[in-house]
Amino acid sequence: MSPTDAPAPAAAEPAPRAPAPPPSGDPSTALGARLLRGKWWIAALTLGPLLAASVPYYRSVKTEYEHYHAYVAQTLDDPSAPPLWDREALSPPGCVDEAIRWAEACPAQQEFCKGSVAEIMRRCLGTQDHRAYCADQGEAWLTTNFGYAACEATLEGLDEKKARRRKGLCAGGWRGIGRHCIELARRPAG
Repeated sequence: MSPTDAPAPAAAEPAPRAPAPPPSGDPSTALGARLLRGKWWIAALTLGPLLAASVPYYRSVKTEYEHYHAYVAQTLDDPSAPPLWDREALSPPGCVDEAIRWAEACPAQQEFCKGSVAEIMRRCLGTQDHRAYCADQGEAWLTTNFGYAACEATLEGLDEKKARRRKGLCAGGWRGIGRHCIELARRPAG
């Protein structure tokens, strides 16, 4: 083998290149760079008060929810002190009166108590067959002003705030009667 026949040295492979930096106009890079340079305090000043206010609000709502459930357990679910409709027969308007009384005595936040009027009406009306009452009303329970006069009569002598609350509770109770009559009309008698 002659010196000219010797294999040529291998060419060195080029070194891998580092990825190109992103263009300077990329908003995600600009935000990241600003936060890394110490501008994170802007986010802290924006989100901090929101988070700080959320904790007391959560605790307040949780406490109200616990008061509400304690009231429901004491007044509706306690077998040693059953609600009035389980102890005596109530007419549908009597169920409305009882639902209003229950909701107005509720110590929790108004929205929790007002939201329970439909359930109270369902429980109260479910204790008896009210087909005769619904039949006596004709189709009045299908109208939007069903029970309006009865509700207006309960508002006399109340201040504006209590009257507004009672009006909502009463309307919810009469809507409960209307739903009950619709259910009875759909179900066969028996």
